[in-house]
Amino acid sequence: MKVLQFIKRYYLEILLFFVAFLAGIVVSALVEFNREIPDIHQLEHIEQGRITKVFTSDSILIKQFYLQKREIANFFEIPDNLKNAVIAIEDQRFYKHWGIDLIRLVKAIMVDIIKLKKAQGASTITQQLARNLYLSQKKTISRKIKEMLTAIKIEKIYSKDEILTLYLNHIYLGPGIYGVKSAAKYYFNKELQDLTLAECAFLAGIIQSPGYYNPNRYAKRAFWRRNLVLYYMYNLGFIDKNTYILAKKEPLPVLKKEEEEKVGEYYVEYIRQYILNNYGYDYLYKGGLSIYLGMNYNIQKTFEYYTILNLNKKQKEKITPDLDLSNYNTDSLLNLPDSLKEKILQAAGIIIDLRTGYVVAMVGGRDFGFNSFNRAIQAKRQPGSAFKPFLYAAALDNGYTPASLILDQPIAVQVSNDELWVPNNDDKRVGGFITLREALKLSKNLVSIRLIGKIKPTTVVFYAHQLGIKSHLNPYTSLAIGTSELSLAEITAAYTPFATNGYYVKPKYIIKIIDRDGTVLEDNSYLDKKLVLQPGIAFIMSSMMKSVINSGTAWRARAMGLKYPAVAGKTGTTDDYTDAWFIGFSPYYVCGVWVGLDNHKSMGHGASGARMALPIWTDIMKYLHKDLPQIDFIQPADVVKKEVCSKSHLLARPTCPQTYKEYFLKDNLPPPCNIHGNFKKDESENINDFDIED
Repeated sequence: MKVLQFIKRYYLEILLFFVAFLAGIVVSALVEFNREIPDIHQLEHIEQGRITKVFTSDSILIKQFYLQKREIANFFEIPDNLKNAVIAIEDQRFYKHWGIDLIRLVKAIMVDIIKLKKAQGASTITQQLARNLYLSQKKTISRKIKEMLTAIKIEKIYSKDEILTLYLNHIYLGPGIYGVKSAAKYYFNKELQDLTLAECAFLAGIIQSPGYYNPNRYAKRAFWRRNLVLYYMYNLGFIDKNTYILAKKEPLPVLKKEEEEKVGEYYVEYIRQYILNNYGYDYLYKGGLSIYLGMNYNIQKTFEYYTILNLNKKQKEKITPDLDLSNYNTDSLLNLPDSLKEKILQAAGIIIDLRTGYVVAMVGGRDFGFNSFNRAIQAKRQPGSAFKPFLYAAALDNGYTPASLILDQPIAVQVSNDELWVPNNDDKRVGGFITLREALKLSKNLVSIRLIGKIKPTTVVFYAHQLGIKSHLNPYTSLAIGTSELSLAEITAAYTPFATNGYYVKPKYIIKIIDRDGTVLEDNSYLDKKLVLQPGIAFIMSSMMKSVINSGTAWRARAMGLKYPAVAGKTGTTDDYTDAWFIGFSPYYVCGVWVGLDNHKSMGHGASGARMALPIWTDIMKYLHKDLPQIDFIQPADVVKKEVCSKSHLLARPTCPQTYKEYFLKDNLPPPCNIHGNFKKDESENINDFDIED
């Protein structure tokens, strides 16, 4: 009784105490929540252009990297129909409340109590903006309080039009699509100002759940939702009855399945990894960079086409029964049985424009979706005879000439104390003495092995590295026939000095990188070249490799219709037909092609560089040169063309019955013929010292 009397006596004081206590807790909570709310002024710094765009050298957009695909629109770009549609379906009292719509909130609570569940939302546009920008999507009381406080702050700082614009630039509207400007392009392929009333209503309707109202998957509910927005707009007086009736009849958008650009996928992936490694994740996916590649769109597309075309032809030629996939669709590699996937012929290719240094095309394999491993850059394989030009260049720079004679006979090389290596020519044929030009033209292994023995493997290693080879080379006799593994990219680049009078042209995959503020981060729009070989030696090498195509191991190029005169190159085939190469060039381009199997197994007897890689190279070189002026490799002043005796392979005398023409350095001429004629020594020194016109 005494306790009750005490409570009654001091009821007001006790009530005031508890009210003050609870108020203190609420105020403390509000203060604490307020501390966690970010600076509202950050709203003013919405970053535009977060999409990193990759362009070809001919300005074709080929790839985009982004986390959120967003384009920013200003208030006046957004159609009134779209603004009204969003207000009608999301926040009808938007221009009347101060961030929180108390009337709508009370109504929503009453509905929730009656239905005993969360049935109706009450978040205003301002609250949704606050939630999307700053807070998590978890449905908790603390998040709701923070959302309301943030909304009130936003309303104090920004006008209603500014808030609506910010909201329409931030909302999620589809897979990776943020903001109404990006959504207009995604759903309708239109600019904002070109949207119809019904299209505006559709965009407003899907704000609640773009996936749930996907017009392709859920057409009925998307249609209903769109028309509900139109009904609200009519009810609120935004549109008249006739306009409402007509808009309801407009069909929904039909989304086409987005097909990402399939051209240059290996090239683009190489660039993606470069940006990631050198600039970081944020620059790549959030930086809004503009990346201009050395890739030429049409050349890249054509190179890929000819690669697949020729691979499919070779696959059907049944080089070996084990590779017969004629009963399968090799265009759909993923559908092949696992036992056959390793039997699919793969290829790699790279093309460098010698005038710019740009890598205008790169093929890393036949199907990026099947396997993203880039065989042009990541794979290292034995180049076989495609390595021989480095050996011959070293020989020419150490006193040999194209007319120098080397014995084409079997040889045994001591590998170890108890092991001999007895190599063979690819065609198993041998002969007597043969000139270096003929030996390179016919790809004579025995001549190459004898030659490297004379000038030493370490000398060849030096020259190969000087010309642009980056990989380690084993200084063994077998290096002469390409037993050290190289990437296609490096060996193709190392051929550039042969086409440019001795200049190594550094291959460039990126022309320029520009950030979203217009600052140039990288600029490679210049020719980066370095003299690495005597111009005369380079010219003579190009002449010798012309012979490979005109009448040597690559004669099929001419038979296939390659008419451009100034082309040169070298075939390469490794033991057991594991790797097939052709690397060749003109004064305009150098192009390398590799064909093989990923499992390093034989492609079958006869699968040589001339048969497997050369057709791809020939097709793309015909395409590249179809409209180019015919020019030749530039003959340096220190190179002369002389008449040579066909029997002695020395400078021809007037009495030599058969002769041919050959290029020499002026300071490295062979002596006069010692077979035909009988001249005194002092007479012979100046014999036939005349140039022969082409």
